[in-house]
Formats: sequence, C-alpha cells, structure tokens
Amino acid sequence: MLALPELQSRMARALLAQEPFPEPWILEDGLPSTTRLAIYRNNIFLSLKDVLRETFPAVCRVVDERFFLYATEEFIKAFPPRKAHLSAYGDDFAGFLGRFPPCQDLPYLPDLATFEWLQHCAAHAANPPPLPVAALAAVRRKDLPNLKLRLAPSFGFLQSRWPVDRIWRANTEGAGGGANIDLDVDGVSAEIRCLDDTVVFRALPPGVFAFRIRLHQGETIDVASVRAQALDPSFDLSTALLEMLLENAVVGFGLANEDSMGPL
Repeated sequence: MLALPELQSRMARALLAQEPFPEPWILEDGLPSTTRLAIYRNNIFLSLKDVLRETFPAVCRVVDERFFLYATEEFIKAFPPRKAHLSAYGDDFAGFLGRFPPCQDLPYLPDLATFEWLQHCAAHAANPPPLPVAALAAVRRKDLPNLKLRLAPSFGFLQSRWPVDRIWRANTEGAGGGANIDLDVDGVSAEIRCLDDTVVFRALPPGVFAFRIRLHQGETIDVASVRAQALDPSFDLSTALLEMLLENAVVGFGLANEDSMGPL
C-alpha cells in the first residue's frame, strides 16, 4: 500500500502532468477510473486557466481567448502550481511565453506579461508603514555611502524595449485595441506599486529608474547613485532621496554590513 504522501504526489502528477496512475487506487463505482480522473483533471485545469486569465487579461486580449486557453494549457502542464495559494501562480508565465514557439511573432508579449504580473504582485503585497523622513537623521554621515533602503513590498520595476505600458492600456477592458501603437517608438522604464489600495504605475527617467531599481535589488545608496549618474549626469542624490521619502516609498533601512533592514 502506498503511503499517503506518495499517493497524493502521484495523484497530483497524474492530474497535472497526465502521468499514469495506479488503477487499483481509483474506485470505479459506475465510472471507469480514467473517466473519474479526467473529470478531476478538467476541473483543475479550468480553475487554473481562470486564475491566469484574471492575472493576465491584456495578454489574453492580445492573443485572443482561444489561443490564450491553448497557451495556458501547455503552461499548466509544464509549470503546475508549487504553492498552496493561487495568488502565487503565474510567476513563470512571462518566461514561458518567451520560449513558446507560437508566440515568437509577438516579441513584446513576455514583457507585457511581466508588466501584468508586477501589477498582480503589487495588489497582493503587504503594506507596512512608511519610514518617517526624520528617521534617517540618525544615520552618521560616514555611514551614508553604505546605507541601504528597503522599499515597500509592492514596488516592482520593468525596463522594456517595447511600449508595454501603452500596449497594456490599449488592451484593457473597454479600450479600443492596440492597432495604432507604434512598436518602434522608445520602450519604457516603469515603476509599479500599490498606493492607497490602488495599483499604479509610471514611467521614470533613466537616472531615477536606475537608482530605484538598484536600491530595490539591495544595493547601497553609493552604488545606486553611481549607476544613476552614469546614465544621467544631472541626477541629484539629495532630491532623489527626498522624493522617495515624501512618496512613502521607503519602509526600512540598514547598513551594508548589517543583517537587519528595519526602521528605527
């Protein structure tokens, strides 16, 4: 007899990856075991497709409903859920689209999916209190170059060669479609966050984008500002820091040689 964890694991593989399942463990009771398994599998796939459709509505609109269902079917087979909560499902979808042969004529599609995924993550992120402006006064001047800032969990950043923000707007519910979007125009460096319970995004200038994404990735203020000034010589560190604090973007700080990044 199979142990319960092994039985559950084999059942999951059979449902999601269509692997063979040991027949004796499925009671027929009027229906063939393969039919019973197919009913469960169909319900699971329908539920996961609904989750993906809700998370990536603009992608669905771009490729149309029929193709989206086909693509998500293949995605679910290759990337079944790894976590118990469905809000975490779909983090691999953008990468999957980038490798999916039928999508090669839509090179902007992976970035559009990433853009929607970051909005999804922002909507489900925690919302800790912002760091007071006065809190950084406790940092000694000699420690400033090694200072790290922790941005609010809802922040996400996307740099794309494609105008995915405009593609997204053109393919939201009620929009007229994206036929007039020029894909040869400049791309976008976008910041996504949740503000007052609403997911918002905006394009940032190169220096500011470089500074914020480097801080978000865990770099020190010194490293982030050097990168920003390399892209934009007019970048001003004092102004950039003040703007972040006034926007309630920072929720904690620490030094490069410290483990903690909490507020004082």
